[in-house]
Amino acid sequence: MELIRVAIVDNELLFTSVLKKMSTKILEKTIFPYKIDTYKSAESLLTALSSTAYDLFFLDILLDGMNGMELARKIRQKAEETNIVFITSSSDYAVESYEVAPLHYLVKPVTMVNLEEAFRRFFESHKEPAKEETVLLKDTSNQKVLLAISDIYYAEIMESKITLHTKGGSLFIRGRMDDLQKSLPNEHFYRCHRSFLVNFQHVTGSRRYDFITKDGSFVPIAKGNYRTAVKAFTDYIER
Repeated sequence: MELIRVAIVDNELLFTSVLKKMSTKILEKTIFPYKIDTYKSAESLLTALSSTAYDLFFLDILLDGMNGMELARKIRQKAEETNIVFITSSSDYAVESYEVAPLHYLVKPVTMVNLEEAFRRFFESHKEPAKEETVLLKDTSNQKVLLAISDIYYAEIMESKITLHTKGGSLFIRGRMDDLQKSLPNEHFYRCHRSFLVNFQHVTGSRRYDFITKDGSFVPIAKGNYRTAVKAFTDYIER
């Protein structure tokens, strides 16, 4: 990794100064050269982006004028793979912010421990990708299928037939949802309904009694499990 360029966007000047100093302490411990720029508004950052590229953005969601969510969407249009960390005084936006795939979500006051975790995730994202996790399944014609776990959006069962909705289309297997759930990593997959298992990696948000996935599907949430399910998703994206 060459020069690490970091942008902090927050209209609270004292907070911005403190966050820059904290970030400097963390980056000084690495072997990488770095530069940290600060901005008071979304508009000033967007002007800078016409000539400057950043590797990591710290965005306050509650900015004056254009808010941090709108800014993040515009950043994503320019640089799809860049890293965004949201900072705010409330966790109310955690689910909504997931649509722009933030690296992390920090609630003010930001502690050194939480900021270090954000940078840890940043450096982790720049490592060589790990070997893809896979699962070996048998389809309804008894043919073995090796499937990348990260390709699964969600699974649903009707009687004894399970439909796996994946990036490559639908795959049909026979068995019990309990057994499928045990074969998949529980840090990503959540049983939101007796008949549905969702992969939080592909959830972009929620509405009443549904999770919304990247392919535009609405995955039902059991009514009695709604609050628990939404909390589980919020905890997942704040980890």
